[in-house]
Amino acid sequence: MPPTTHSTTSMATGSLTRTFGFIMFLAGWTATLATVLGLLGATWWPLDVLADWRLPLTVILVAAAVVTGFGYARVSAAIFVAAAILNVALIAPMYLEEQPHPNSDERIRIVSLDVGKAPDARPAVLDWVNTVEADIVVLVRADGTWSKVIDKLNLPYRVVNDPGLSGGILVLARNGFPVTVAEDPVGFEGVDAVITTTVGDQRLTILALSVDRPVSALAADDRVRRFDTISANVRKMQGPVVILGNLETSRWSHAFKTLANGLTNSEDGYGYTATYVVLDWPLIAQYAGIPVDHVLYRGPVTVTLRKVGPDLGVDHRPLLVHLSPANSPTQSSMER
Repeated sequence: MPPTTHSTTSMATGSLTRTFGFIMFLAGWTATLATVLGLLGATWWPLDVLADWRLPLTVILVAAAVVTGFGYARVSAAIFVAAAILNVALIAPMYLEEQPHPNSDERIRIVSLDVGKAPDARPAVLDWVNTVEADIVVLVRADGTWSKVIDKLNLPYRVVNDPGLSGGILVLARNGFPVTVAEDPVGFEGVDAVITTTVGDQRLTILALSVDRPVSALAADDRVRRFDTISANVRKMQGPVVILGNLETSRWSHAFKTLANGLTNSEDGYGYTATYVVLDWPLIAQYAGIPVDHVLYRGPVTVTLRKVGPDLGVDHRPLLVHLSPANSPTQSSMER
């Protein structure tokens, strides 16, 4: 009996090993296909969605390469490694690129957060905003009832605009900090709110966007046209400009590149920090999801700090940036 039991156990273990290996083999080829197809987002919108998952795809590919590399599928393992290297090359600028150097200690602290429909989270959101001493707070998919919570908690913030007139964008400002909001201004097609303040001795324009993830080819095309229009208008603007909000896409998508043309990404040099979905997993929370909330800019400013905040009870994590004056690109190149 004991030899028979041992033989049965070995067969079961071998079967489980083969099954796991086959699952990883399929996962590796699926991740490889998604990696390649994600480069073709301009041809079909579902492929653009695949581009958002570069880091998760890399994790799957590495795991699949390790498992299959010890088995019979070494050629497949080599292909999985090549696909993982491609993803790493696309992720690398988040770590290797640098932000321009500031020319002043002055800074503006800006928070951007998609709050969705989570009224119970308002005290936690506002308490965190106050803790990081934000000067300007841009809340996406918000309503005007936040002012009641601010008054109840006796926080040093004021509501600057009516989100009903700004595409669901609610702007808060620290008391005494100069901020104005122009809803639906002429010349800013596609922008939900235009926020004006100062950085150093310059007028700073912040363009806030609320974007829905497309669920059809028509919606995807509309988003690309919207981003292209905003990008064209920004290139005509004088002075420093910031674009921020939940763009419902990552830096690797065709749609994002349409908007980000000619802009500096605040992610550069600060690494991979996911803002959606919110998963408070120890050590890997910042990697467990995708970065869809963004701050982009152009002109004589720079980001001196970029931080993704904690789980505040809404679907996204808050994004905090410190913005400081910097030399203009033309001036910087002349100095070099």
